[in-house]
Amino acid sequence: MKTPKAWDTLRACSASTKISIDVLRHLKNGGSEAFRGGRIYRAKLLEDLQKFLASGEKLQVSGALKDSKLFEEIRRLRLRNDRDERRLVPIAYVESRHSAVAARVGGILRQKLEVEYPNAAAGLDVRGARVYGKRLNDDIMGEFQKLNAEWTR
Repeated sequence: MKTPKAWDTLRACSASTKISIDVLRHLKNGGSEAFRGGRIYRAKLLEDLQKFLASGEKLQVSGALKDSKLFEEIRRLRLRNDRDERRLVPIAYVESRHSAVAARVGGILRQKLEVEYPNAAAGLDVRGARVYGKRLNDDIMGEFQKLNAEWTR
């Protein structure tokens, strides 16, 4: 069987020349002039293939399935490494810590604003009310700083 001068598809070219479709795609994506007008021309393809092989360039395989498998494997490895290095924190733990801080802050606000403030503010001037507000702020910020200390190494 005579080899044609041009092919209409990558599959036909690959079957006729025994060149991998991945290599053909790499050449096409690399701007080979063998791929013109929807056809693949033999003479220019062989010339570009020789240049590719002589250059020692790595083949870039880009199949959607191969890419997705590769990316999934990379993702799994990163997750495993992060877990092994204890860089991952379970969501349930984060939620429980934030809930605990919110409960403590709520208790502080209730105690200060509902119980202590009405009696304390009755006899306070503006400066005294500011000092009382600063103490309230300090109590609340202290709780958030405790939470922040849990996350820093």
